[in-house]
Amino acid sequence: MKDIFTEIWATARRNKLRTALTGFSVAWGIFMLIFLLGAGNGLINAQLQSYDRYLTNSMMVFGGTTSKPYDGLKEGRNISLNEKDMMSTERVFPENVDDVGAVLSQYGVTMSLEAQYVNPDLTGVFPNHFDINKREMLHGRFINNIDIRERRKVVVINEDHAKELMAKGHARLIGRHVNIGGTAYKVVGIYKPDRSMQDNETFTPFTTLKTVYGKGDEAGNIEFSFHGLVTEQQNKDFENRYRTKLNINHRAAPDDNNTVWLWNRFMDNIQMNTGIGIIRTALWIVGLFTLLSGIVGVSNIMLITVKERTREFGIRKAIGATPWSILRLIIIESIIITTIFGYIGMLCGIAANEYMDATIGHEKVDTGLFEATMFVNPTVGLDVCMEATLVMIMAPHTRAQGGKDKADRGVESRIGSPTYRTYPNLQYPTQSHSQKNKTNETRHRFISRDSRYPHPQQEPQLSHRLRSVLGHIHAHSTHRRRTGTERTAAKQLRRFCHQLGHHMGTAHHQGLQGTAERPSMVDEL
Repeated sequence: MKDIFTEIWATARRNKLRTALTGFSVAWGIFMLIFLLGAGNGLINAQLQSYDRYLTNSMMVFGGTTSKPYDGLKEGRNISLNEKDMMSTERVFPENVDDVGAVLSQYGVTMSLEAQYVNPDLTGVFPNHFDINKREMLHGRFINNIDIRERRKVVVINEDHAKELMAKGHARLIGRHVNIGGTAYKVVGIYKPDRSMQDNETFTPFTTLKTVYGKGDEAGNIEFSFHGLVTEQQNKDFENRYRTKLNINHRAAPDDNNTVWLWNRFMDNIQMNTGIGIIRTALWIVGLFTLLSGIVGVSNIMLITVKERTREFGIRKAIGATPWSILRLIIIESIIITTIFGYIGMLCGIAANEYMDATIGHEKVDTGLFEATMFVNPTVGLDVCMEATLVMIMAPHTRAQGGKDKADRGVESRIGSPTYRTYPNLQYPTQSHSQKNKTNETRHRFISRDSRYPHPQQEPQLSHRLRSVLGHIHAHSTHRRRTGTERTAAKQLRRFCHQLGHHMGTAHHQGLQGTAERPSMVDEL
């Protein structure tokens, strides 16, 4: 095994450019796959984070405008949701609807504490608003059912407003009273504002807001959570039934889709997952084609490498090398090169993803109205990195096997077939198929150091074959300018060719019997 690694290292040193190009193809393919997947995951995670602000199985209902005349009424009427709609939502659809609530706002109020004041939107909500919109409490509590039932004058303000009202130690606002429109409200909680939208709300019980500002039976916007709707068709059927019921409450056409607007977050989630699936598929296609280009590049370079070494493989087989030993040399060489450079490409891809995560992965775009995160955790799992590296390592070996097979056929065409490529001062015989088979059977025995001479009648053919192989070596060695070591080796090779030819001619003329045992040719030389 040590000899194999030594030979592979020597081959790589002799072919620096070829080895570098092969390694670059491997590293670039893996790097681009990991980098593209990481960037795509960053975009996808940012979208998932933005949609994660709401409860998936929730729906919000808004009033709209009629688009069809119905029951003696013209189109174009504005529809405002009321408490009857809330009761219908809760009582007509109990098999799907869970908690029903509403959101009713009073704009343009002033909230003050001593000399400090802010201008929030006072919003009346039910307790389910906290779960549906996934609010995060920093201090205190949110609106509860007792607040709703007793119409308590309590508020939950956001952190930014709390800091403006009390710059130092804003948590001490809990339990203090603030003035809103001339009415004192007790602060019971401070929540974390959602900077992904214009969050300027101060929450109070829904019933309290209606009482203080005289909203009558107005409900604002209805919001509720649901269950049992797991497919797109089930959600569409529920929306049609629900819209029809509310249309009837407001004397609108049952099939008028503009009377009320439904924001079904579950349907949004389905559409988002579909879009994310398309993005993931596109990223994988681009990444795999990038990886495939690297595989093709490596395979072509390996195929060229095998073809360039056809003479070498022929010589190896002529002096006794088995096909498996040659194939093992090719596979080990390719595995070592692709593994080293594949690992380098994987590390570079991981480093690039970590750099994105440390820089743009934490950047937020501030538009003045809201903040948005463009990249969130733009990384790839280690399993994907390892799988991509293994694919790049193993894929080119099939091409290498094919190139080795072609090289074997090339060797046979130069040694064992009737058609020969000619070189100066070399004679090549014409053989029949049976003669070729006999020669192939005896070739390794003849050349091996421990072999015996074959039958004398076969020696002229074998002599010509050996001259052919050695002629290839000699011709190949004269194609370029040689170093001193190569010139010495060439002189020894020519001397060996001459001695071999002389020895073979002498052995043939002596007419020795094929069954007689004689010392090996190499020993005599």
